[in-house]
Amino acid sequence: MRDFFEFKWKYYLQKLVFLFKQVKHIDKFLFTSQIGTEKWILGAKARRLSRYFNEESEVLYSQNFKNLPVANGYYFLHQKYFSRALRYNPFLAKKKCFVMFTHPVWTKFYSKNHAAYTLRKA
Repeated sequence: MRDFFEFKWKYYLQKLVFLFKQVKHIDKFLFTSQIGTEKWILGAKARRLSRYFNEESEVLYSQNFKNLPVANGYYFLHQKYFSRALRYNPFLAKKKCFVMFTHPVWTKFYSKNHAAYTLRKA
């Protein structure tokens, strides 16, 4: 119950909001990173993975991970990106999602329990 008040309420509230959203659909696999990582290692990794992926794919850079398109699958280049995206795009819990786990930093707003909760959805 403590977890619900700590972080899970964010995900349940967004499920209600999502019922009224229009969502774009694309027939690709998305390698997802944050805007600002284009010239860094995460951006390079996303581009390289997309280039050598054996299906149609593209790299998506997002500022806040809200309003992601519904795609065939997703690869998130950091666990925090996935947690943020899952919060605003509840359909991700039922999609094929892969998450690269790197550089964990635990805070009051992103605890080990929070990470475990979201990563179980990947």
